Amino acid sequence: MHVHPLRQPGTEPADPGAGPRRPALPRSRGLAAGVLVLLAAGALAAPALAASRGEAATAASTAHPLGTLFVCAAPGSRALSLAWSFTACPAGATKYAVTRAAGPEGATGPTGPAGPAGATGPTGPAGPQGAPGETGATGPTGPSGPAGPTGATGEAGPAGPAGAAGPVYAPAGTLRTDQHVVTGSGGTGVPSGISYVPLSGAAAFTGASSYFCAVSSSDALNPVQVSYTSGAEFRVTALSGEAPVSFTYVCVGS
Repeated sequence: MHVHPLRQPGTEPADPGAGPRRPALPRSRGLAAGVLVLLAAGALAAPALAASRGEAATAASTAHPLGTLFVCAAPGSRALSLAWSFTACPAGATKYAVTRAAGPEGATGPTGPAGPAGATGPTGPAGPQGAPGETGATGPTGPSGPAGPTGATGEAGPAGPAGAAGPVYAPAGTLRTDQHVVTGSGGTGVPSGISYVPLSGAAAFTGASSYFCAVSSSDALNPVQVSYTSGAEFRVTALSGEAPVSFTYVCVGS
């Protein structure tokens, strides 16, 4: 931008409301010379200028000990002249306030050190109970505990059936192969006190006199006696028939 020569000092018309007249500012013949004058007056701190309408921008203008700096520019002319807020521009010129243009943004500074850790806040309320987890695997079997005390002896069970008869030996230890043993039990009737014991199959003897039976009564006060009717039957008789008597027997013979 070119700057034409400015008017000579003292040619500006007086401003009735501007107060006492002060000396006019130095003038320049070019934009560069005008900028140098502004810098010398301490009006700018940056290399760029921004001009705004004087009547609307006095609050944003550059501060100076002698007042606010302005630039006067006439329409159709590239010439600039400097003025104070208390001086008027030449006839037909418009006054613009001189403002500072924003400079480029500076580089971001280094990150400062981390501050100390704050105090621990209060414990929050307990959250809702979670869903039950899956059942874990069965653990190994633990060792066996100590044996418990022995329980009370139970009641005696009923007598089992008679076992098979063993071989029959002579007093000298000779095996008597022609003889056998028959064992069993029975009971007498009431009021006869008599019981007939039949022998059948291999248990039968050859005759009434070929075998002998030992009979034992369950009632010591009511003994029994035996008589032989045949090799296939013998009779047990209780001395008293008023009550039944149980008995066991062992018969040996041929």
